[in-house]
Amino acid sequence: MEDQIEFCINKSSGKYFIYIQHSGENEALLITPLGEIKSLNMDLFELPEENDANRLLSEGLVTEKQIERWKLYNEYRAQDKIEHAQILAEQCTIEQLEQLLNEWEQEKKQAKS
Repeated sequence: MEDQIEFCINKSSGKYFIYIQHSGENEALLITPLGEIKSLNMDLFELPEENDANRLLSEGLVTEKQIERWKLYNEYRAQDKIEHAQILAEQCTIEQLEQLLNEWEQEKKQAKS
């Protein structure tokens, strides 16, 4: 497993939470050590960092449940994008589809950097 994941460290407990995305004013979706996805106040956490999922797991900084939930969440997001693209393909012009594909490519590049 060579996946890079973002994580936040809880300021009071020192536990690692996997960061998914911003979810509101000063809140983010995080995966708790128990594998639950929750929207939590970011004041409770250090700034997000990125590291190799395998390293974090092997060092006991994140749990198997967190990694499993993170993978499942990403699979659902990918499936949602595919379904969304199929709907758009039926409703959009070729130019609009090309623009959408370009935007997704940009997102993919930004995610890798």
